[in-house]
Amino acid sequence: MMKKEIIFNEKINTIDYKNISLNLEPSQIKLNELNQFKYALDCSSIVSIVDKNGIILYVNDRFCNISQYSRDELVGKNHKILRSNYHTSEFHKGISQTICNGHVWRGDLNNKAKDGSFYWTETVITPLVDLDGKPEKFIFIRTDITNRKIQEEQIRMIQREIIKRKKDLELKNKVLDKKLLTIIKLEKEKEEFTSMMTHEFKTPLTPILSWAELLASEVLGDMNEKQLKAVDKINVSALKLLHLITDVLDVHKLELSQLTYNKTICNSKDLVEELIDNYSVVLNDNSIKFIYSDFESIPLFTDSSRLQQVIRIFITNALDFVPKENPTIELKVETKDNFIIFSVIDNGIGISEIDQKQLFQKFYQVDTSATRKHGGTGLGLSVAKGITEGLGGSIGVTSVLNRGSTFFVKLPLNVEIIAQQ
Repeated sequence: MMKKEIIFNEKINTIDYKNISLNLEPSQIKLNELNQFKYALDCSSIVSIVDKNGIILYVNDRFCNISQYSRDELVGKNHKILRSNYHTSEFHKGISQTICNGHVWRGDLNNKAKDGSFYWTETVITPLVDLDGKPEKFIFIRTDITNRKIQEEQIRMIQREIIKRKKDLELKNKVLDKKLLTIIKLEKEKEEFTSMMTHEFKTPLTPILSWAELLASEVLGDMNEKQLKAVDKINVSALKLLHLITDVLDVHKLELSQLTYNKTICNSKDLVEELIDNYSVVLNDNSIKFIYSDFESIPLFTDSSRLQQVIRIFITNALDFVPKENPTIELKVETKDNFIIFSVIDNGIGISEIDQKQLFQKFYQVDTSATRKHGGTGLGLSVAKGITEGLGGSIGVTSVLNRGSTFFVKLPLNVEIIAQQ
């Protein structure tokens, strides 16, 4: 059988394996294996060979592709043609010392292509020594890692940004901590001031109310109708001021979760009648038609004074918005399932759906013109909501513009607790 020869394509340094015979001499088999190894290396890696003076002796196709130089432009030139100046001269001296001493060097190199762009390779430089053991040539085997380096740089940029933002946040947190300490200090001072002022405001009101009551009862002497009306005005104004102070103090306590409740078994009818009796002066002063329907007395386990406060807030709120002609307020009590519902119904101007959603927020008032006309702080309904929730109930409103409003508080009857008592 005729032996087929191995054909070399000298132009591109590749081998035509199509005519390789299986019946080769041992030396030819060895050459065949080396050529196959070279072919596999050329397919997977960027390969070049330089002499001890740094002159390029050989480059494969992958080297030409990544560097953008042709083989003729590279062979015979110094390999410094590829330097990017990314690495320092000390870095290159270190490589030279390693390989010239006969050692293999491994590392990442940044090179510059013909068009001025940069690329990274993972590089292994192996010295090829002569018979005296001195490096004669050097073979460079490279792998393109440009994309990996770009990703690594992006990660480093992200890490630097994270570190920067972390430092910025730490600085901002320090500033916020200082501001927080200042706010806490101011809040404490505000609490002390509020407690002191509400106490100081209440102190003179007690004798004013007492003296007004004595004058109205004519214990201190007979009074004419004009004088009695004046005393009633004093009494009503003092009561309004007392309720305002109470609302401010209770808002303060609600914010601190310090509002206390004294729950006992009480009678719903007695609770309502006591409220009406204590509030009759205000109702009479406003010439309001107050409707109170009789209802079955029901035992409750609640804080009667706090519940009266909620209903009183409803009535006070209604007083400001009933019409001048035929002003009417109704207090209604009913039971449903295991709940008792106290409702205050008026025939006032009503509340829009948008305002109803925000009505129980602190300082919220439906209409600024109404505020100027009737006064008020916008605290009452917020206090009523806080108290109701503290009593374990719920609060709400239903209203139609120009057709009046219904404010209600719904409390559980707590039948089991009452039975145990």
